[in-house]
Amino acid sequence: MTDQKDQDSNNTALQQKSLDQRANVALNGIRWLYLRGGSAGLPNLQTERQINGHLVKSSHKRLVLCSHDGVFVKQVCYRGLRSLGKSLTGGTACKEGRMNQRLARRGVNVPDLIAYGVVKRFGFLQRDLLLTEKVNNAESLEEFAVNRWESTSFREKNQFIRDFANFIRTIHKKGVEHTDLHLGNILVRKNSENQFYLLDLDRVKLHDGLLNDNQTTKNLALLLCTFQSLSSSLERFRFLKYYYDVKHLREASSKLTKIEQAALKIASRIWAKKATRCLYSNSKFVRGKSRSFKFHCVNRIEVEKALEALLPDPDNVLNNGVMLKDGRTVRAAKVRINGQYYFLKRYNCKGTIYRIRNGFRRSRAARTWFSTWSLAVRGVPVPQALICLVERRLGLLERSYILYSYVDACRLCDIWPLMNDLSKKRCLSKLAIVLGGMHRSGGYHGDLKWPNILIKDIQGKYSIVLSDLDGSRIYSGVPPRKVFKDIGRLISDLEKTGEYEELKSSFLETWQKWSGMSLE
Repeated sequence: MTDQKDQDSNNTALQQKSLDQRANVALNGIRWLYLRGGSAGLPNLQTERQINGHLVKSSHKRLVLCSHDGVFVKQVCYRGLRSLGKSLTGGTACKEGRMNQRLARRGVNVPDLIAYGVVKRFGFLQRDLLLTEKVNNAESLEEFAVNRWESTSFREKNQFIRDFANFIRTIHKKGVEHTDLHLGNILVRKNSENQFYLLDLDRVKLHDGLLNDNQTTKNLALLLCTFQSLSSSLERFRFLKYYYDVKHLREASSKLTKIEQAALKIASRIWAKKATRCLYSNSKFVRGKSRSFKFHCVNRIEVEKALEALLPDPDNVLNNGVMLKDGRTVRAAKVRINGQYYFLKRYNCKGTIYRIRNGFRRSRAARTWFSTWSLAVRGVPVPQALICLVERRLGLLERSYILYSYVDACRLCDIWPLMNDLSKKRCLSKLAIVLGGMHRSGGYHGDLKWPNILIKDIQGKYSIVLSDLDGSRIYSGVPPRKVFKDIGRLISDLEKTGEYEELKSSFLETWQKWSGMSLE
């Protein structure tokens, strides 16, 4: 199995490659609406034809680069109806420049503004530019959390959380509501103290006084749900304690409940958007067709090579693997492709009625592909789905396949007799946390028998992986009967071990705490 660290290193390499690319922004035709020090203050902008630097971010609408002398340049382009609309309301980069000035006057830390201006043609806005100074010795909060947080001492972490909570409380008191408040839009600079700076200021709303309860709740929920995968629950609770300046969070329990509910709604929208990407071609996924097969796959070189090995007949690879399941509806095997192990599952065609019934709906493999990625973006530990293949002839469904990274782990039913009492309690506690988080975020497994729960023992610590996701689904709120089915199926296998009552109560107590639900 390609683990998360390998994936993160691949992403880091791609980001570094992006940073190494050179880019330039033309200054021809720019009408500067603001120049620091006036028109005489920055003569180079009046005479230079372009600004060169390293590419930071690029899309068909927006380009961000950092010049060699430490100037960040953001260019936003407009076409068609968008050009007409922005000509009337004002461009995004210029809006951010004006907001930068207003926030600086309120004493909020923002990058120093250099200039902003527009390029128009026949009176219609074509593009606008924003130039700001680089904040020296600073990095985005996302980079800090990924690269440096784990190596930070407990004392430094606690001070960092306190300083960050004070910063957010201060900007809220100043009437600043950032409607896109996430890790990438905040810079942190560590000198003698932690200093924070706001970015992407075109999405900031200013209020006359401090934010009201609803605005505060919404903004904190937006912030905390982006921290979900990079911080522990204890660290998030500590942040809220410092933000509300209370000794115990129970003093702000009603506010905390509202924040959690709002964060879950915001996170659900983010999760749905991220999961939907697996169905289309983009930077992370590829959708295509080869002969009678339609496919979805992860956009990585080794996965593309695996796809080439599977087509045009995946059964050649399946039949040469180690067969793990051979039933009427499903066939699955551990296969070796290009020197690497994978788990390949085939969903069999069950006849003419099956073909017709599935003529106008997704195949079982496609549904499982989407459910697997929907669970993955919610932080549920599942095998990584790499390729989905669906065969259709004349629009009628034939075979379909899904390829997973191979998880080298033991089934819970196999490893359970080898555990001591303490290990069993720890394992069930970990499982309760995983299932509680899954159910709380709207996930449903559908077949939580012990053979479908994989356990990896990493230096004495148990890691859970949920497999066999054919029956999994995503809900805006999991129906109680589905929750009863999921937990009941797991408990029934626990009962068979003869160690039922004590472990059951401990498991359910932890699960209820993390899911926010009750089985009563």
